[in-house]
Amino acid sequence: MRVVIADDSEPLRRVVAETVITLGGEVVGEAGDGYAAVIAAVALEPDVVIMDWQMPDLDGVAATAAIRQRRPTVDVIAYSAAEDHAVAERFRRAGASAYIDKADTPRLFAELKRRLTPAPISA
Repeated sequence: MRVVIADDSEPLRRVVAETVITLGGEVVGEAGDGYAAVIAAVALEPDVVIMDWQMPDLDGVAATAAIRQRRPTVDVIAYSAAEDHAVAERFRRAGASAYIDKADTPRLFAELKRRLTPAPISA
């Protein structure tokens, strides 16, 4: 599973990247702002983008919409500290498959594990 991490916090990107690698994924790119996230998602063709909301230049909702327009198969997981349910809804309308509060790090890990664990082959 190829992952791009978009967050303006470098320490947070590092923690998420370590988690992705521990779960067997590959971090193919990181972005510190929304425009860089769109460029990385289009150029690097990840399977998953982990997207923050408030970032410089272009917010995560707009970046999600731009990514989904250009790469509709990319799975975007919104990961934000916003406590406003309207933000989660905006992410969903933009095409994010999940919205996870940054305070709920175990849920992010569970979502990543679910996506990074191959499905069993049935006979």
